[in-house]
Amino acid sequence: MKTNLYIIHKGIDISYKDQTIYVQDKDLSYSLPIQSVNSVQIFANNVLNTDFIRACMKYHIPMYFISVKGKYLGKINNIQSHAIENRLTQYAVYFDEDRKLSLAKDIIAGKIRNSLQMLYRFRRLIGYNLSEEIEQIVRVKNSIDSVKDIQTLMGYEGIVARHYFQGIGRTLPEAFQFSTRTRHPPLDPANSMLSFGYTLLANNIMTAIEVNGMDPYIGFIHSTIRNNPALVLDMMEEFRAIMVDSIVISLIESRKVKYEDFQFKEGKNCTPVFIGNNVKKELIGAYEKRLKVKVDYDGRTVPFIRVFYYQVEKMKEAIKSNTDYKPFSFR
Repeated sequence: MKTNLYIIHKGIDISYKDQTIYVQDKDLSYSLPIQSVNSVQIFANNVLNTDFIRACMKYHIPMYFISVKGKYLGKINNIQSHAIENRLTQYAVYFDEDRKLSLAKDIIAGKIRNSLQMLYRFRRLIGYNLSEEIEQIVRVKNSIDSVKDIQTLMGYEGIVARHYFQGIGRTLPEAFQFSTRTRHPPLDPANSMLSFGYTLLANNIMTAIEVNGMDPYIGFIHSTIRNNPALVLDMMEEFRAIMVDSIVISLIESRKVKYEDFQFKEGKNCTPVFIGNNVKKELIGAYEKRLKVKVDYDGRTVPFIRVFYYQVEKMKEAIKSNTDYKPFSFR
């Protein structure tokens, strides 16, 4: 099974020779076959050998560059797709308001279903009273079919997100509790972990979309302004709870991350919070472990990382055949 290569420390030399990637610094040295790598994700300033970059392009391995604060900066990618018809159909749906709204409803319905599953799980396993949050989200869920435009749908999605994060935020240990989702910048440790985890998820979804010959910047819910990868953000919705939120909560509850592992930076109007290298290691380790978990999918057992690709294929087919999109759901 292929894996993601993460580089989170400064000053690491990354080189390539004879089908092998070599990673080395003063304290660390290891190698791995290039054909075992799914993507390369670099979080710090490092030295990249040009042979390594050429090899990644040759084997269509995307390289993602993320700041030490977890902000996506850009990529080097040579995934070549000649599926022009896929993209033309995708663009046509983007300009068809009725069809666009139908797909958007499918996506949001999937997000709501998985968000509820997460709250049900916490109520059952940990014993928290989340009845109020669940009731509010169910009320919105029952109203989705009657929505007439994307703007109203996004308003409902915002209501769901508010109640969902209020619910999971108050189940955490006191030092990590939060009442609302904050980003750009995150204002507490839990939100900084969520933002970092969503970056990892976005990179995997981006790769799955490009491999399937679709345009990651043309979606059906999220805005295309400021070069937002709208389809990536759309396709992430059904996976956020199971792939990131549950991992963040588990790491906090198990005390694998500590309050002291975070960096608090005094800002002009707020105090942004950023994760340290220990938190990054724990998050990446748990995320990679989750990617390898086998799940039941349409009558077969597959590693979770393949589900991203299969769901993008389902979206591509829904667009092409003018049918409903069925998001992934977990139990």
